[in-house]
Amino acid sequence: MRLTPIRDGQLEKIRKLYKRENRRKFSQTIVEGPHSVRELLVHASFLVRDVYMTPDFSERHPGVYEIIKNSDVYVHSIRENQLEKITRDSQGVFAHINIPQQWSVKEAMNNVDVGISLARISDPGNLGTIIRSADAAGVDAIFICDDSVDVFSPKVIRSCVGSLFHIPVVTDCCLQDVIDRAKELNINVFAADGYGDVSLYECLISSMSEDSSVKKLNLRAPTLWVMGNEAHGFEGIECEGLDARISIPIYGQAESLNVAIASSIVMYISALLQNNER
Repeated sequence: MRLTPIRDGQLEKIRKLYKRENRRKFSQTIVEGPHSVRELLVHASFLVRDVYMTPDFSERHPGVYEIIKNSDVYVHSIRENQLEKITRDSQGVFAHINIPQQWSVKEAMNNVDVGISLARISDPGNLGTIIRSADAAGVDAIFICDDSVDVFSPKVIRSCVGSLFHIPVVTDCCLQDVIDRAKELNINVFAADGYGDVSLYECLISSMSEDSSVKKLNLRAPTLWVMGNEAHGFEGIECEGLDARISIPIYGQAESLNVAIASSIVMYISALLQNNER
C-alpha cells in the first residue's frame, strides 16, 4: 500500500466514469464496496490504478483493509463528504481500475462445457446476479450480446460482488456469432424460452437416462444457454441454429420468471449434471 494525497481534478475524473461513454473513452471504471474490492485485489490487482477509502474503513472492515495494506497499490484517504459527491453505495471504499482486455468469442468458447449468452439484458441488477450465479455454478464463459447493459457499469460490478474477476466475460458480441461458434465446436445450444416446445423437466429426464437416444437434449454434453430480454424475450433477436427452445415449468400463478432466476436454474442444472458425470 502506498498512501498518497488526492491530486487536483482526480475526483472529477472519477465522477465522469459513472457515464458509459466515458468508461469506453478511457477504458476505465469504478469498483465499489468492500467485497468487490477484496475480490479485485485478490484476483485482478493488476487492473488497479487507485484505491480510495474513508479514514474509519480499517475499523469497519479490518479483513479487507489488511488485503489493501498488503497490496502494491496507490491508496488515498477520502472524506465522507467527498465520497458522497461520487457515490453513496461504496461502504467506505472503491477502486479506480483499467477495464481488462477483452476475450474474443472464439477464444472463450474453446473451453466451454457450460456457457451462457445474454441478449439485450437491460437491468444492471439482473446482469450482476447472472454473473454471480454463473461464477457459483462454475460456468466457463459468459457472452454479453446485442445491446445489453454495460458489464463494466459500477452497478453491475457491485451486483456481481466481484464475480466479474473470476470468469471469462465476452462483451459487445453478436448473439448469432456466439451461436455459430458453439455449433462449430459441437456444443449444444439451448434457449431458455417461456414459449419453448420442450420442458426443462423433459430435458432433464432425457439427460439422466443412460439409454436416451435424444442427443440434442443431453445437458451432460457441452452446452451453451441463451437468454433473452427481461420483458420481450427473443422478440426481434436473431438466433438461428438452436438445438431446442426449453421452457421452465411454472406451477403457481406467476406469469413468468425473472431472467436472473431463470438463468440461475438452467446453469445449475447443467452444472449438477456435468459435475456428477466427472
